[in-house]
Amino acid sequence: MGESVVTPRTLKGTRGSPGIAIGLAYVVDRGKIKVPMRLIMPKLVPFEKARFRTSIHTSLRQLETALDREIGDDHKEILDAHLAWLSDEYMIREVETLIESERINAEWAVKKLLDQLIASIDAGTESERQARSDLFHEVGDRIIRNLMGAQQESVETVPEGVILVAHDFTPADMAHVDRTRVAGMAMDIGGPTSHTCILARGMELPTIVGLDHVSNEVQTGDVLVLDADDGRVYVNPPLAVLDDYQERARRLDEQLQELLKLKDVECKTADGVSIQLQANIELLEELGIMEEHGIKDIGLFRSEFLFLMKGGAADEDEQYELYSLLLRNLGPEHCVTIRTLDLGWDKVYAGMDMQPETNPAMGLRAIRFCLDREDLFKDQLRALLRASIHGRMRIMFPMISGIDELREAKNILEEVQQELELEGAAYSDNVEIGIMIEVPSAVMMADILADEADFFSIGTNDLIQYSLAIDRENEHVAHLYTPAHVAILRMIESTVKAGRAAGIEVAMCGEMAGDIQMTMLLLGLGVTCFSANPPAALKVKQLIRKIDTAEARNFAKRVMALSSSEDIANFIRREMNKRYPEIFANHNWTI
Repeated sequence: MGESVVTPRTLKGTRGSPGIAIGLAYVVDRGKIKVPMRLIMPKLVPFEKARFRTSIHTSLRQLETALDREIGDDHKEILDAHLAWLSDEYMIREVETLIESERINAEWAVKKLLDQLIASIDAGTESERQARSDLFHEVGDRIIRNLMGAQQESVETVPEGVILVAHDFTPADMAHVDRTRVAGMAMDIGGPTSHTCILARGMELPTIVGLDHVSNEVQTGDVLVLDADDGRVYVNPPLAVLDDYQERARRLDEQLQELLKLKDVECKTADGVSIQLQANIELLEELGIMEEHGIKDIGLFRSEFLFLMKGGAADEDEQYELYSLLLRNLGPEHCVTIRTLDLGWDKVYAGMDMQPETNPAMGLRAIRFCLDREDLFKDQLRALLRASIHGRMRIMFPMISGIDELREAKNILEEVQQELELEGAAYSDNVEIGIMIEVPSAVMMADILADEADFFSIGTNDLIQYSLAIDRENEHVAHLYTPAHVAILRMIESTVKAGRAAGIEVAMCGEMAGDIQMTMLLLGLGVTCFSANPPAALKVKQLIRKIDTAEARNFAKRVMALSSSEDIANFIRREMNKRYPEIFANHNWTI
């Protein structure tokens, strides 16, 4: 017999977590389990119900065992969400009703109910609906596998440096992944906002999802190259491709090592002006990554991820524990800015009871949702205030569009303070209250808002979207989304001026803050506090240390004299390449 021929091929998916990974494939799951459908005799209905109950108990024991392991708090929250679904009386009752009324086997009844639940998901964006669908799939798959006696392969003892390949990889599985042994992950299904991708980003594991059939097309031992930035998997690539990506990975590692040398260096401009550099995070596990990159303060903690990862509303005590841990881990000398729940539209948890909206981006979300659901809002504010005694906390309200919303939110906060005082509960009276500037109306009245806010943080993602009337998820207009638009730059400039006139800090926590293409311009416009994901923040620090503030101001004046986005982008590219070739020589320009 002749030797089999290995055919190189390329698979296209979606970036779940950025980066490049090269390694041998380790196939964990050969595809989605095939669920049998059988009609049963009436006398076997009790037997099928008993099988179903046994599979529930087995699934619960498996997750409880995983909880006993030394895993991060965020993994525990996800496992708790799975436990909650497995214990859900509605789910159990409906499956048993299907078994009895349709006289079908337990496996098929579970599949049928989950298909119905997934089909009923209609709130949020496509990516959010996919994330909730993934949760249903993960729980259902565990029940069905236990019903059928199908064992899931363990990932606890995989060889070092492998790339995990699976039909799906659940957050519960992530509790067993050793990031020092696994180089990356590739999956048939999933979206970038799924729980698994959130955790992969927290672990800095390059991950590609939505590959359709990668678990069937790849064999254990195949050579894989994951270009997660581009969403491509190269299977047994030609030597030239492998050499190219090994060189890219080597350069990326060299760049990272150079950046890490700056982690304990002060963030100052070339002429000695101190600039605040903070982190945007949503998971406790990212505190370790903050430390690795030398970032000490949190400029944006996305509190809604506790709800999204749990798959339901978190009560006051659960939130208190999370916020307390954040503050204790950072210590009293460092600041944590916690954004109140930014739920609605693209962030919807199971059981949130959101009604379908014709234009959800403009609908009940963020501060509007909180003011509408005062019970949830008060629970969060109580938890925040109670935790405030453990460190230096700031509270930030998202999507404030006018003074009335800000006053109403502050009035509710005062009510909560009074309630805590009557109960004898301690809280800090030094908690600053700030707002996100992310809608045009807030920019237009920033001087008025500055009189009643302790600080601003510019959220450029929504500010660009709302100002330019662009849905970023609509591929027909996505090319119009640009931070280099004259209107956006003028709004940033006027917001900074309003904050400075009122004597309050103006930070930036949107994607622009971590975009080195815009760093010099933002410094020139007066931004002195940048909050970004930790790896991006370190790149920003590298550039800031080379910039003279007087030159930055002159640079900004020249940019602001231009009238088109194209002219601005071309000017920035030309000037950055000329001034800082060591940083921008191989830069992948996106403006």
